[in-house]
Amino acid sequence: MAAFPEATERSDVDVIRAPGRVNLIGEHTDYNGGFVLPVTIGLEMHIARRRRLDRRVRLALFASGEVAELDLDRIGPRTGGWIDYVAGTAREMAAAGLATGGFDGVISSTIPVAAGLSSSAALELAAAWSLSGPMGPPADGLTMARIAQRAENTYVGVMCGLMDQFASACGAVGAAVLLDCRSFDHRPVPLPAGLVLVVAHTGMPRTLGASKYNARRAECERAVAALAALEPSVHSLRDVDRTMLERHAGRLDPVARRRAEHVIDENLRVLATEAALRAGDFVALGHLFAASHASLRDLFEVCSPELDALVEIALSVPGVVASRMTGAGFGGCTVSLARPAAVDELRARILADYRPRTGRTPRVWVVEAVDGAGFLALGGPPAATPPLLTTGAGAAGRSGSRTDLLSQPHRRHNPLTDEWILVSADRIQRPLQGRSRGTRRRLAPSLAYDPGCYLCPGNARASGARNPAYRETFVFTNDFAALRPDTPEDRFEAGLIRAEGEPGTCRVICFAPRHDLTMARMSPAAVRAIVDLWADQTTELGASYRWVQLFENRGEAMGASNPHPHGQIWAGGALPVQAAREDHTQRRHFEATGRRLLLDYVDQEHGGPRVVVENDEWLIVVPFWAAWPFETLVLAKLPTARIADLTPTARDALAVALIELLSRYDNLFEHPFPYSMGWHQAPFDGGTNGHWQLHAHFLPPLLRSATVRKFMVGYELLAETQRDLTAEDAAERLRAVPPFHYLGHATAGDG
Repeated sequence: MAAFPEATERSDVDVIRAPGRVNLIGEHTDYNGGFVLPVTIGLEMHIARRRRLDRRVRLALFASGEVAELDLDRIGPRTGGWIDYVAGTAREMAAAGLATGGFDGVISSTIPVAAGLSSSAALELAAAWSLSGPMGPPADGLTMARIAQRAENTYVGVMCGLMDQFASACGAVGAAVLLDCRSFDHRPVPLPAGLVLVVAHTGMPRTLGASKYNARRAECERAVAALAALEPSVHSLRDVDRTMLERHAGRLDPVARRRAEHVIDENLRVLATEAALRAGDFVALGHLFAASHASLRDLFEVCSPELDALVEIALSVPGVVASRMTGAGFGGCTVSLARPAAVDELRARILADYRPRTGRTPRVWVVEAVDGAGFLALGGPPAATPPLLTTGAGAAGRSGSRTDLLSQPHRRHNPLTDEWILVSADRIQRPLQGRSRGTRRRLAPSLAYDPGCYLCPGNARASGARNPAYRETFVFTNDFAALRPDTPEDRFEAGLIRAEGEPGTCRVICFAPRHDLTMARMSPAAVRAIVDLWADQTTELGASYRWVQLFENRGEAMGASNPHPHGQIWAGGALPVQAAREDHTQRRHFEATGRRLLLDYVDQEHGGPRVVVENDEWLIVVPFWAAWPFETLVLAKLPTARIADLTPTARDALAVALIELLSRYDNLFEHPFPYSMGWHQAPFDGGTNGHWQLHAHFLPPLLRSATVRKFMVGYELLAETQRDLTAEDAAERLRAVPPFHYLGHATAGDG
């Protein structure tokens, strides 16, 4: 509630959630009195509200800070902005005799705007709950959905049907919900085990008010009017079947006839899809989705080449059961049903193939069915909490007060190292003097081969050794190693002065022969080869040394001596300080709970506001306790002690996740993003390692631009780590940039 400083001292802050939806099947049937089959998904709109004693509403957008106000007693004409959805909902609630009250609030959302996933309906339902009393609206979900629909029809000016608002209000965990839009009867339809919902966005924004949506509704009404003049029983296209349509086909204009034909058949497809889901008939689902997509393209004419491309790519992936456009069309999204083993390849194929075909950048989400709108439990797990109040509005502080963790100074605990960091979120807004010049968009090195580079194939190194003409990865012992295997393990002690010899080895890994590449611009197959090499080297060196540290320093800012894509491996007999701390905290948690600390953390962060990249095997988050501005933690979702334990599927998924993460890093400032990264895995000490969970740390120093860096100085060096940019804000900024590299991927192969 930092947008309204006077509100931060109050303890009566509620957090309200309203989810988006994806429609499995049944497009443009809702306003024709037909059937729809939406799924309420975990992309959600959140409003943190503090109720007021007067009749004013003040709302701020968390992402931009934009503030809008509303007087509930004097709701004027629409403004054309997002506040219209709130104003229209308030007006229709009052017209229905429901009490409304003023509030201060902040809106945060993970639903992409204009993507066809019902961000507007979610805002209307979140507004309805926010305008209501402490127990929420005094009406059932269906009633609130109809009020929200009227708000969009009569105030916002979009003649939508009921489906979107119904889904946001009445969704069910693990199920689609079949709605009869004439009788308003509805029933859950469980989603079968073994199917995953994957939503892909074309990169084409869709604005219903500016699209042909209202025109399509008018064309359907024209068909109804023509048929009703001949058949008095017809009040909507729901009352028309194929036989009747064919009997009077000559009395309809060709456009109206095509629209009616789609609606009639689509209603039948919805009921058939319900039956196929209940029976687990995946083949039938594929046929029904294909028929719906073709009808929307050819008869209702709301498809696009981009939607066709996404469907074609999806159906080319083995294990994808069904795929079609979803929503009103004119851009927006597709929905695919896939077997779990196919999800990673589906995501990778879309990310790799779609942009070359269309010139647009797609987005992909793996989604689950969730409950409809309501309150979030304050102080609940972070995965169920919005970006705004991840630990703030519901976390009780000293003496019953609450601290806003996005605007007030506070300390965050790192359970992995048992250390604390100081977060001073308000300081990110301070004026900055000194080195803050702008930067030009920086290109990658222009040479695929640099004759002066001692890491390029065939070139001589400083030691006189010559690299082979390698074509993929290449490993060699560092010519200037920090650890050497022949070091004696002698110990020296004199009072407070102690020392001991540390034998070990250091190796260099060249990730690719091309001098001008980074992992962000490599193919998934090339990055998978790096993952395999990490695993092989870990196994080999673990036979001789207790600790194997895989790491990469990228960029001059991190001390990298060469821009050629490469990393390092250091192996030694001692357990380093950071590894020893993580070993201790993970063991302590495991002994206390019987669970791995980082798997518990995965469960808390899954689907939450600090997530940057997520797939079936991996979760990449800006950790709650992050010290560096855009620090990320790469977490395996399944119990995994070492990188060599990863399955082939997990290795492929890791390659895709790393490419996306590193592309987002570079896209943040359209500049090569410096970082140090490293893997932490179970030591090779002969002990039991059931407490260890594989993970990687990415520690980049950039803060506000490609030239403004975070320095660990002053208080950080002498007291404890401190940061200004919150983890939640950092994650949101990384999610806001495209997942594809601004320079594109290598076009002539990685070798």
